Amino acid sequence: MNFKNLLNLEEKKHFWLKGKQKLIETILEEFSPENLLDIGCGTGTILEHLKSKIPSITAIDILPESIEYCKKSMFLLNLLQADAMNIPLKDKSFDVVLILDIIEHLPYDTTAISEVFRVLKTGGRIILTVPAFKKLFSYRDRTAGHIRRYNKNELIDMLKNSGFLIKHINYYNFFLFPLFILSRIFYLDERNPGKITNFLFTLIILFEVKLSSFLSFPYGSTLFVIGEKPYV
Repeated sequence: MNFKNLLNLEEKKHFWLKGKQKLIETILEEFSPENLLDIGCGTGTILEHLKSKIPSITAIDILPESIEYCKKSMFLLNLLQADAMNIPLKDKSFDVVLILDIIEHLPYDTTAISEVFRVLKTGGRIILTVPAFKKLFSYRDRTAGHIRRYNKNELIDMLKNSGFLIKHINYYNFFLFPLFILSRIFYLDERNPGKITNFLFTLIILFEVKLSSFLSFPYGSTLFVIGEKPYV
């Protein structure tokens, strides 16, 4: 997804983005990190909601328009234009690294995960989201610039091979998943659901986020993972 399309979804307060924002906020409440790195910060909306809770935030994005937008519209951040596969930051620098819907765009996803491992402090956490189910790869993925989707066990193996312990893994967008499938079959555009539909879908997905802390969903359009850099 290019920056213009992302900004359009943000301006519409799209249900999928609102739910993801709440999901990340809920996860971070458990950790109370002193600092955080966001890889692929986009419009910076998620960080805007974290600024009062995390003392130090660094953000990187490969798109210059993203960095410029965040500089103009956001609170003071440590902003860098950089590639997720070559992060220009020191080893063991961060308590938490967010890498949300990024690695599916990269030619070398394992390189990016290894870079996250490097810049995390011992005991630090990666919070990762990716599109789920390889068999669902479609024209919509190609339009969004995705190279791949991920199966659950494949994602677990990739993180473990990079050194992470898996603390939690679950699906996101469970209740609306049948509509996600139908949109692919009938070439529907869920990017423009309409105000009433978007409001209803937002209520549904925020309810799902509340449940996700203690329920494991069998499927969804997205996988999210919390991994830990072990002490030994």
